[in-house]
Amino acid sequence: MMNFLNNIWRKAKQWPPAPHRFEIDSQRVFLFRCIVILEYLSNRVRDYRLEDEKDPRIKNIIGELIELGLVRNESACIPTDEGKRTLEAFLARLDDFVKNFEVYRAVDMATGDFAYERYHTNQIGESCWLGYLKNTRWKDLRLLVAEHKKINRDDALLVMFAGDNQLDDTSDTWKETIFGDAFPVAVEQIYNNAITKMDVKSKEVKTEDVLKQVIIKGARLNLKYQPAESSSEDRQKDPAVEAPPYDAGNYQKYLDDIGYLAPCWNRHEPC
Repeated sequence: MMNFLNNIWRKAKQWPPAPHRFEIDSQRVFLFRCIVILEYLSNRVRDYRLEDEKDPRIKNIIGELIELGLVRNESACIPTDEGKRTLEAFLARLDDFVKNFEVYRAVDMATGDFAYERYHTNQIGESCWLGYLKNTRWKDLRLLVAEHKKINRDDALLVMFAGDNQLDDTSDTWKETIFGDAFPVAVEQIYNNAITKMDVKSKEVKTEDVLKQVIIKGARLNLKYQPAESSSEDRQKDPAVEAPPYDAGNYQKYLDDIGYLAPCWNRHEPC
């Protein structure tokens, strides 16, 4: 995995970012695009033939993946075992982010209320949930918490983009989503809607004190309402490449240490 990252970051220098107002690291964007293509080849299509692909951007990415040993091109393009492990490493991070950071998406900074607490206690029904989140009282603190835990800002934004289900690869629009002008605009919107440390600074309350209370309450809610994991038998029935089984012990670790970060973020190991 580390060799892959070193090689792909070297390749990324050949892919300068398109000019736009919001700057995001081109190497990480290139890596994200590779992950999207790996997921597409692993889970969305069968018998994919490179010669049938008309989009040169997709062909170039797959060509790089073949050169890096992450995809093999025989009668069809198929991710190699290393390609699947690379995809699993990203999906492990996405899984951990959804399980432990999503709770901070909607927090009332005046009262300390969490929108997700009302959802789990059935105070807000599913049909009203998305509309409820649009209330201006709720602030998105996911990026604030992620940066506190030393997650790279751009890595966090790309995971947030993937977790927000903005990528629909069931139609041809997904290609424009990751290669077109809509991609940086969507990531920039996530960033603009997020609260950063500069936003919570106060003359009376230190940022770290406020953030500590927020992180602890969110971690406590995650531990209380942790989702049930699918059984190993269910996983064996599904041939799709997905995140490895999640270590439920992470919920307690996130509560015990506000600086804790699951191993998949620092080392390429399952969460």
